[in-house]
Amino acid sequence: MGEAGENESVGTVVVAGLTNLAIATAKLVAGLLSASSPRCSPSPAAPASRSTTA
Repeated sequence: MGEAGENESVGTVVVAGLTNLAIATAKLVAGLLSASSPRCSPSPAAPASRSTTA
């Protein structure tokens, strides 16, 4: 295995690393969007708090 084989291996590792980074970024964005959507939607009516003063 000469330099060509080593260059292909390095290239493969770089491409795999960049692909994993892109997937992680997409998952982060999706997680942030899904976590923020409940805050944007109207919340269900909360039960009225009762005062227990006598």
